[in-house]
Amino acid sequence: NRLPTWISLRQDNLSSKALHTGQLQSLLFVDPGSFTVNAPADVAVTPLVQTSHKSGTVMANTLQMMSPDAVSKQIIPEGKRTITALLTGKFKSAFPDGPPKTAEEKKKEKDNPPFPPVDGKAAEPAGLKESRTSSTLIVVADTDWLLDDYSVRKVNFFGTQGAEPLNDNLAFASNAVEFLAGSPELISIRGKGTS
Repeated sequence: NRLPTWISLRQDNLSSKALHTGQLQSLLFVDPGSFTVNAPADVAVTPLVQTSHKSGTVMANTLQMMSPDAVSKQIIPEGKRTITALLTGKFKSAFPDGPPKTAEEKKKEKDNPPFPPVDGKAAEPAGLKESRTSSTLIVVADTDWLLDDYSVRKVNFFGTQGAEPLNDNLAFASNAVEFLAGSPELISIRGKGTS
């Protein structure tokens, strides 16, 4: 592979059961990352896009200093890696005691301590400790998968500029937005193939 960190994934790498990817044919990721999710039991994790078992990782700075052939030699197969996943459930706040205080607020609080709680009840911190309802999050470990250079080919048709899809990156984005917007019915008419 001339560019080992450019990953073109086919149907075998896409979740066939998820509405977002079930009817897609191929996705292209350029220098993507990967992740693992250590979610609590009440958060469902559905991998949407995974690499093959032959994939591996390299340090990002290696890509700047080495030729593609040298990078290929550095990759040691480590098993499947998740590039995109769907998380659904109630998410807990990273700040259960309220928003973090600035240095100025901390100094002011130190100089003027708050009054003791009235009737033994402390004031509730501002903000939610956990989402009130089930939430949905789609995580993609790549930053440029939607750039025109990697998702469409620009064509000139009798003096009119047009764009032809190179892969299903835009269809995946459209499916994700429609799903997150609460209209999963529309996904069934998207990404059915090339016409």
